[in-house]
Amino acid sequence: MTKGQRRSPLKQQSRSLLILLGITTLALVLALSPLRFLLWGQLRWPIPIRDVQTVGLLRDRQVTVEGQVSDRVPLIGAQVYQVQDATGKLWVVSSDTELKPGEPVKIRGNVRFETLGFEGKEQGEIYLDAQKKQPGK
Repeated sequence: MTKGQRRSPLKQQSRSLLILLGITTLALVLALSPLRFLLWGQLRWPIPIRDVQTVGLLRDRQVTVEGQVSDRVPLIGAQVYQVQDATGKLWVVSSDTELKPGEPVKIRGNVRFETLGFEGKEQGEIYLDAQKKQPGK
């Protein structure tokens, strides 16, 4: 196309439609793929607790969860507490000893998996090693 010539309206519409179709396809792939959690982690968006518990891709990765403190176990200089959202519960290890049951909280931390042997059987537990706490909703 030489300078001064214009594209036909049909070609412009076709190009716009292709771009829109490409963006929509990419958004759908990201929305339905486990890779979306890696993107959410980078953007620091809260991830549903159920997905932290079930998506192996998140182990040893930093994620943000949001919910309400439902239980706690005080330790010397630290605390283990359970955070609950609408999708499930997750244990969190934190140096913050101020959290109380019922308190809303938003926590960023690394997803960890600990294997425990009990009566000859091995069981594991996924938990969050808290790095940063923010006030919840």
